[in-house]
Amino acid sequence: MNPFILGECTCLQALIQAFSADSDFQTIVTGLKSEMKEQLIAGLTGSSRQVMLASLARELERPLFVVTHNMFAAQKIAEDLLECLSPDEVLLYPSQELLTTEEAASSPEMLAQRIDVLTKLAGGFRGVVIAPFAGVRRLLPLKQVFEESRVTINVGDTVQLDELLASLSSLGYERVERVETKGEMSVRGGILDLFPLTSENAIRIELFDIEVDSIRTFDVSDQRSIDKLTTVTIPPCREIQADRKRLQSAAQHAYELLQAQLAKMSERSAKD
Repeated sequence: MNPFILGECTCLQALIQAFSADSDFQTIVTGLKSEMKEQLIAGLTGSSRQVMLASLARELERPLFVVTHNMFAAQKIAEDLLECLSPDEVLLYPSQELLTTEEAASSPEMLAQRIDVLTKLAGGFRGVVIAPFAGVRRLLPLKQVFEESRVTINVGDTVQLDELLASLSSLGYERVERVETKGEMSVRGGILDLFPLTSENAIRIELFDIEVDSIRTFDVSDQRSIDKLTTVTIPPCREIQADRKRLQSAAQHAYELLQAQLAKMSERSAKD
């Protein structure tokens, strides 16, 4: 290990420990542990805010959600926190300030990062999540809905290919002749290829009749296998999930609201 990096990490950890020992800081921790709803913290500038957040994460040992005014500030906080905490303890949920801007500048990478954050949160992430205010305003599925939207396949499982393809299609995967980019899937005989948004490489699932014979990662450029897996969890390709049952329930609810509104309008017309 680079001695300069080791020395820097040691200094940061010493700074976090010194911060944690401060009496004012311990007052903040006590207030948070007693479920105090609001606390005003002033006088921190620059990266000292991130040191405080890292110290809070160490002291409280529970998830922290940090909201900033824009994406630039969120990225800066995430970068500074990564100097104090491990990458497994910091998540950045990206979002543009304006919905019109986000639609115009949306990228698979940003969507993949959001899906990755939601997947880890659904899995019980206990670190620090940073998001711009625009990210807080986004409509997102319930944790249970997102958990149900993932597909887990193990070697030795029995699967019905048609049902599996229908499930993946409902998760946003597009069927193509050959998988080349993230969010695509293809079928050739008993071989299913797909490229999850959150994976570095595509996944190849080989079936022997209806039994999963092997699961491998492969490089889409040359189709060569990379690693052999025993299990794979496939996340959705979009944040908002709605199966047929939920869509039918939403349609019925909208119909009932419309009928109630029309009934009120009819009553008012009759009175006039």
